Amino acid sequence: MQNLFLLARTDAGQYPMQRTRFYLDELIADCVRSMRNIAAARGVTLEQSADAETVIEADEELVSRMLLNLIDNALKFTPQGGRVTVRATGSVIRVSDTGAGISAADQARIFERFFRAGRTGGGAGLGLPIARWIAEAHGGSLALERSDGAGTTFTVVLPE
Repeated sequence: MQNLFLLARTDAGQYPMQRTRFYLDELIADCVRSMRNIAAARGVTLEQSADAETVIEADEELVSRMLLNLIDNALKFTPQGGRVTVRATGSVIRVSDTGAGISAADQARIFERFFRAGRTGGGAGLGLPIARWIAEAHGGSLALERSDGAGTTFTVVLPE
């Protein structure tokens, strides 16, 4: 329900951005820390690395939500014994997993609202569209970098 409310507000142009300056590496560490129990319960290794001292000016809560959506998605589709990695170089963030990947037929639609890429299980198909909106609302981008039998990588580029 919270995701639908967020989308309704963004569609109406009524989402107030609260931009502040913060360290991206610290936000990534917080997001990864908050997902560690979920990763452990699924038997997935969750790793991070980020350049220290990268400062961005953005809505910290929204950037956190974007990262949590991407990490959660990666954890959902990574089998036990797999790995999810969050890496940031400057303000470029890559979230990678060792899952089965997204079929070529589904890749063109993954950022559509309510599209779930032929998968069953939890989720309403809103995580990726919301994550993309957050990146774009900050003047950045979110793209599928690669997805194949060895896993999937999403790349976020945020302005510094």
